[in-house]
Amino acid sequence: MPEDLLAGLAQVPITPPLGVELAGYGYYLARRATAVDEELCATALVLARGDVRLALVSLDLIGISPWLVARARRSIRSRTGIAQTLVACTHTHSGPAGVPLRGCGEVCPDYLALLPLHIARAVAQAARGLSPATLSYGEADVPGVATNRCEAGGPVHERVEVITVSAGPWRAVVAAFGCHPVSRRSDNTRVCRDFYGPLAGRLAAEQDAVLVGLQGTCGDVNPVLVHTGRTVEVAAALHAGVVAAMAAAEPVEPDLAARSRTVKLPLQRLDPADLKALRARAAVVLEDPDSSAADQASARVEAEWAAARLADADGGAPGFWATELQALRLGRELALACSGGEVFTTFGQRIRTESPFAHTVVVGYANDLVGYIPDRAEYERHGYAADRVPMILDQAPFEPNVGDVLCAATAALLREIEAA
Repeated sequence: MPEDLLAGLAQVPITPPLGVELAGYGYYLARRATAVDEELCATALVLARGDVRLALVSLDLIGISPWLVARARRSIRSRTGIAQTLVACTHTHSGPAGVPLRGCGEVCPDYLALLPLHIARAVAQAARGLSPATLSYGEADVPGVATNRCEAGGPVHERVEVITVSAGPWRAVVAAFGCHPVSRRSDNTRVCRDFYGPLAGRLAAEQDAVLVGLQGTCGDVNPVLVHTGRTVEVAAALHAGVVAAMAAAEPVEPDLAARSRTVKLPLQRLDPADLKALRARAAVVLEDPDSSAADQASARVEAEWAAARLADADGGAPGFWATELQALRLGRELALACSGGEVFTTFGQRIRTESPFAHTVVVGYANDLVGYIPDRAEYERHGYAADRVPMILDQAPFEPNVGDVLCAATAALLREIEAA
């Protein structure tokens, strides 16, 4: 007779103090938090069956470093014995920076020092409350919510994927949708979860459920209502999709397993002469009293980045970014494929197609923040994702084949866990 699924759920606030700089929306904006519209949370879901236990943690942050994830995992393992934990960020741009982001939000060291403890506390609380549970999976289309921000008419995964875990007095809704949480205005200084906030509120009020929000392949996707402040409208459309997915859901026979592997994402080898020329051009802008504030900010980013890459060249920096891929199997036909990338839609579609599972939820901003995984067209047009974001993350740009590398490694990991 198969063993029962046990599940536990807990939520711990991770709201920063007022005055902390918020992350994203542009260079050197000094968007310091002036008020709190919603508590940011670490929401932990623990699943157990037999001797396998997994933890899924959703963080209302723009991203998190592997160093902080490692600290949290050590504490979780010490307190609970759980060896496999997914830490995924919703990517809100109305919260503090979880990683250094040049020009896009200073980190608060005191805040980050406590973050792994909050994550571990959420998982420990969830693990202490394990009770018999059921699992179901459903999905629904949500057209008109999101748009491809890099290519007019480009691909968008207009589907919300929902895993519902019901355990006696509570119900968790693990909802994944690929769309940048940037519905708030670019000058917003109020801490919030962006559209995840009102979505969580409606699920709690109308479905008596706790949202465990996961971000999908949103690298090239924005809300149609981007930067409008019409956050509640975006959340309402997503809520309708989540409710439809829950209504269409089918039971999942639980079958838990987890695997991780390191993938080396290839970085471009930069010509020192090009870097010196970029630094010189930036210096001209910085020294020009008539240049605009926006041009000055952009030139500052370029100058600092070029100097750092020249130092890399002198120090023999590696030609790759090593990062974790993680796969969680929840049932024979259901798995999560997780990476720290801001993955373009086309690669999410490829991962789903190449996966041995009937239902594969592709999760971004997981266990790391490596920046965008752009398609080749983004490199050809020298777009923001290909050329500018590496400067923010203080790295060389990825090679144009980075998406192929990520997809191949993810497919291999999914095949491995399917056979486990």
